Amino acid sequence: QTVFNFSGQTLHLIELNGVAYTSNMTDEPITLTFTDDENKVNGHSGCNQIFGQYKAEKGSIKFLNMAMTRRMCDEATNKIEMQFSQVLEAVNAYKAEKGKVTLYNGKTPLAVFEVK
Repeated sequence: QTVFNFSGQTLHLIELNGVAYTSNMTDEPITLTFTDDENKVNGHSGCNQIFGQYKAEKGSIKFLNMAMTRRMCDEATNKIEMQFSQVLEAVNAYKAEKGKVTLYNGKTPLAVFEVK
């Protein structure tokens, strides 16, 4: 298990709660971008912009003070967005391997991202 340097990376969601995700399932692709600046994270949750902070150490990650814009989208997008928000709240661990990052709650994988 290598320590993954989140800083400056953009992660693209490919699986959520065990279900394959493709970017055409929501209005906008779901992404997380980790900036070099003060552990800030921002991205797209399918419909809305999201932003907040993260704290990552070896194998562990937490998302803090996450906020979201308030745009309404179609029902399918809203449903996935809500799931994604709940996942970010629950995440406390990660594994990085072969260009992918998996976010976990304990040992349960919640979301898989491609690093592009």
